[in-house]
Amino acid sequence: MATRGDLKKAVLDWMEWFRKFSLELIPRTGVPAFKHDLCLALIGVRRSGKTSTAVQIANERNKSNSTFYFNFEDPVFFSGANVETIDILITLFEELTGT
Repeated sequence: MATRGDLKKAVLDWMEWFRKFSLELIPRTGVPAFKHDLCLALIGVRRSGKTSTAVQIANERNKSNSTFYFNFEDPVFFSGANVETIDILITLFEELTGT
C-alpha cells in the first residue's frame, strides 16, 4: 500500500493537473447543466471527451476550485488500494484545500 506521503504527492499532482487542464480547456457547447450535488458518471468510448466534459462541468459549477479530481489509474492508487485509501485521499484533499 502507498504511504500517506505518496498519496499526498499524488493528490497535489492531480490538483495541479486539474488546474492546468482547466486553463487549457476549450469550452464546448451542449454540455448539460447539473443543479444538484449528485455523483456524476460519464461513460463513452475511448477519447470521446469524457474528461474534458467533467472538467468543464466542474468549472461551471464550482468557481472556488474545490473540485477533487483523482485518476484511479494512477500507479500510486493500485498498490494495495482499498476503501481506506479513498478515505485517506479525501482527507488529504480536505486538509490541503480546507474544503
